[in-house]
Amino acid sequence: MPGRSHHASGACPVRWLDRHALVTLPERIQPSGAVAMGEQLLTIIDGDVLVLILDMTGTSECDHAGGDMLARVYHRAVARGTALRLVA
Repeated sequence: MPGRSHHASGACPVRWLDRHALVTLPERIQPSGAVAMGEQLLTIIDGDVLVLILDMTGTSECDHAGGDMLARVYHRAVARGTALRLVA
């Protein structure tokens, strides 16, 4: 079943299938992009998403800013009742 895709300029690509969102994270998660990436993921969680899947299979570098961003995303997902899955 085909899903819809969304990729705003500078944003991580998102593929939707019903209320599941698959977000492909970049090769490097660094301070310069972690804030915007976190905002994008928090916006998805605040929407009508049941499961958020973060595809990190192509991510080779994630510094402290990326770790902090993922922690914020996790806490928001828990608070909103959204299942969060990391694929690495």
